Amino acid sequence: KPGLTVREVFEAEVTREGVPFPGVGAGFEVVRFRVVGSGFLKQMVRGFAGTLLEIGAGKRPESALKDILRSQDRSEVGMTAPSQGLWLERVWYSPDLSS
Repeated sequence: KPGLTVREVFEAEVTREGVPFPGVGAGFEVVRFRVVGSGFLKQMVRGFAGTLLEIGAGKRPESALKDILRSQDRSEVGMTAPSQGLWLERVWYSPDLSS
């Protein structure tokens, strides 16, 4: 398709992690979504996060994100999650770009 931009997702992982509350010990649980790819389109990861929220709420089956990635159909992605709590952790550049 003309103007189609493609990015490749190499890894996608969802984990739950307990985070202690300082001075109390018991804390809260954080759901961590880690995605590694060749690059990301505008709101791409936020769409994945929104889909995961829908899965967690029981509105979609657990296989939904994997199915969407396989289908490569952007229209199947869930709501765009708000940006709060989402951050870019790391960027890797190809060694040939460093010169």
